Amino acid sequence: MIASLTPRNVVVAVLLLLLAAVPVYAAVTANAFLVTLFTRVIILGIAASSLNLILGYGGMVSFGHAVYLGIGGYAVGILAQEGVTSGFVQWPLALVVSALFALLVGALSLRTRGVYFIMITLAFAQLVYYFGVGLDRYGADDGLTIRRRSQILADRARTPVPAGRAVCTRRHRRPAGGSAPWLMHCSRSRN
Repeated sequence: MIASLTPRNVVVAVLLLLLAAVPVYAAVTANAFLVTLFTRVIILGIAASSLNLILGYGGMVSFGHAVYLGIGGYAVGILAQEGVTSGFVQWPLALVVSALFALLVGALSLRTRGVYFIMITLAFAQLVYYFGVGLDRYGADDGLTIRRRSQILADRARTPVPAGRAVCTRRHRRPAGGSAPWLMHCSRSRN
């Protein structure tokens, strides 16, 4: 028996083929939800794998591990808010900003050991959290809302909404002291 045809490798190959078929299936059935769902699954899987590297192989407990995903997300969101919707600009910039912050945090926190490493990673995570909460222009406590997807290969902003789909837009900002985060106005497209 060939060493590469182990049951584990066969299962991994089948799962990768099924994963590669998701965008094709979503395009044929016009179900964009599947692409969004599996995109999130892959992103969280990458985050879990990197946590396995630092905790499982490195033996370091980090409470600030998700901050790098947050920084990348805010880099994309802030660019989108300012009108830069090209994924070819957003993606590399998110990687660079996250990597530079990781370099800074790594240079300081890798000099510590044990509980001190845990506390310094938690401190950096809280620092970034409160920085994000303080950005009033980009949503502050309510978080950053990205109104438009990144443009990679096609201009999806000009793509008409399929007939019968709901189109929702934000009508009002949250009133001071109000309980509803925002009011939405939804209408059906007639295409």
